[in-house]
Amino acid sequence: MTTLDWTIFEHQKGQFILGEAKQSFIENRAKVKESLWKYIQAYWLKNLKYVQDTIKAITVNNSGKVSIAALVEDGLWEENMWLPVILYAELLWNPHLPLEELIAKAMLTSDSHLV
Repeated sequence: MTTLDWTIFEHQKGQFILGEAKQSFIENRAKVKESLWKYIQAYWLKNLKYVQDTIKAITVNNSGKVSIAALVEDGLWEENMWLPVILYAELLWNPHLPLEELIAKAMLTSDSHLV
């Protein structure tokens, strides 16, 4: 789910405290990102079965010899947890959970954000 537009990407200039921002910045950034997360959420729900099948195949065919991880940039955890991230984390924890249960569990997570 990582996308970088290298035509506008700019490295941080000068010293800064990683992960610290004003609440107003966090709230505004979350509003800006909401339409992107809405799009991502729709396609995660549409294709969740394929993600589950892929994770199952990797884990079953490698019997503990692999590690699956994810990088979620600009997740804005200070504001909330986006549903696709929760779904992915739950799939990594238990890829054999029926999808109906997985979706319900993810949506009931206290800090989840549905768009």
